[in-house]
Amino acid sequence: MIIVPPTLRQLSPAFLWITLFVFSGIFGEGWAPFSYGAPPPPRTLNGHQGEIFGLAFDPTSQIIASGSGDQSIRLWDVETGRLQTVLKGHTAPVRTLAFSPRGNFLASGASDKTTRIWDVQTGKETVSFSSVFGNIRAVAFSPDGEVLASTGDGGSLRLFDWKAKKELKAMKSGFGIIYALAFSPSGSTVATGSSDTHVHIWDPSSGQQQTVFFGHTKAVLSVAFSPDGSLLASGSADGTIRLWEVQTGRERGVLLGHSGDVNAVGFMANGIHVISAGSDGTVRFWDSSTSRSLGVLSNFKGPVWALALAHNEPLMAIGGRDRTVHLQTATITPAHTSSGASSVIPRDADVGPPPVPPPHAEADVLIQPHELKPGDELTVDLRVSNTGKGPLYRFLAKTSSSHPVLDGRTFYFGKIPAGQSKSEILKVNIPKDMTTDEIPLDIQFEEYNGFVPDPLKALITLSGPPRPRLAYNYQILDNGTGQSVGNGDGRIQKGEAVDLLLTIKNVGAVPAMDTWV
Repeated sequence: MIIVPPTLRQLSPAFLWITLFVFSGIFGEGWAPFSYGAPPPPRTLNGHQGEIFGLAFDPTSQIIASGSGDQSIRLWDVETGRLQTVLKGHTAPVRTLAFSPRGNFLASGASDKTTRIWDVQTGKETVSFSSVFGNIRAVAFSPDGEVLASTGDGGSLRLFDWKAKKELKAMKSGFGIIYALAFSPSGSTVATGSSDTHVHIWDPSSGQQQTVFFGHTKAVLSVAFSPDGSLLASGSADGTIRLWEVQTGRERGVLLGHSGDVNAVGFMANGIHVISAGSDGTVRFWDSSTSRSLGVLSNFKGPVWALALAHNEPLMAIGGRDRTVHLQTATITPAHTSSGASSVIPRDADVGPPPVPPPHAEADVLIQPHELKPGDELTVDLRVSNTGKGPLYRFLAKTSSSHPVLDGRTFYFGKIPAGQSKSEILKVNIPKDMTTDEIPLDIQFEEYNGFVPDPLKALITLSGPPRPRLAYNYQILDNGTGQSVGNGDGRIQKGEAVDLLLTIKNVGAVPAMDTWV
């Protein structure tokens, strides 16, 4: 007998079988599988000679396109897994792909500073747009197929009338790289994710910025609208996924579980389930309405860079460092696995007005081991106690450090009633190639009504083998006099010859061998 959880009874019968089936043995162990029906087994598409950075299904879900570090785009037949054609023209890694709404054209963006459009039937390039600066990070067609949007290292959202081969608008807000881009289902709104840590909402008709969503602490790498356009999911280098109400800008929740960059995020067709992919080598499943983590696929070899969801069936494509396209049924899994998938944080369940009498938060941190060496696992155990009379609401802690393994981590405690304590543990692996060093760690706290303890500070000592440490300085010298910079006013004029004087000093304890610039 199959027992259907209450949260799954809301789903349509056509979708029910994927919620009850857990595929085990391919993507990890420790599952408690249900079984109902027989979905197709996962398949792999091999042929790329570089990492997979971009994936896209055509509107019929019969073709999957993959873009790679080998500079090629491959079109595959989803049903048979056969390679249909290879599109060549880019001269650098292909980072992003998007099909037109009718599926007859494919847009691609690459590190060669170009956005290209291809005729899917002929495999010929029809249009190419160039950028002045850096990688093209994201491309998307408007829902009516008339406008192509692209973003990248230049920091602008560019809109093209691609059929007329002309640029319509270039919108820019702030400074930095725009990593992610998505049109709303109606086409009236465009969302972008940027290195400035914000989600920007634009009106593509006027070119005006409508609003900005604040909350992430690192670059926003992925964005996706729900099918009805009411919600937006954003994935970040801070390891979190945030859910936003598009109309109000209100943050609906934070999804915690990834231990690194969240490179891709998407909604399933029911508008409830969210799927994400990250640099931690996992694909994770979430329920945005019931506030649950539904499971994780974790047997990928290296970071997962790309994720695409089929339009009319529960199928997803996954790509990353292993140079393989994985076609997998979009399986919904139990809320706990052997790897400990974390939960979605419901932001409405743990808030309230300032309590009277007030709470009082106290925090302490235990860091182990005391003598840390390269390759060790570092454990940070953070404990928060409420010694006051009222509850603490939406309590969280954030780390900052000069070392990336400890910087930008979030501990979420939620509601802490009076007289109670909660602990959260962070475990990180120290790189084996690190040398002797002192790693500072600062922990700041946030609480819904402002009841926070003083920040915590720690200095972690790492004992490793001595290594060289290089300090450098450089000067730009006038080619003629050898004294000034450029022509004397600090500027280098077009056609002017200059010399670069680079000074390197080894301030470490051992010699530096085979040093080159």
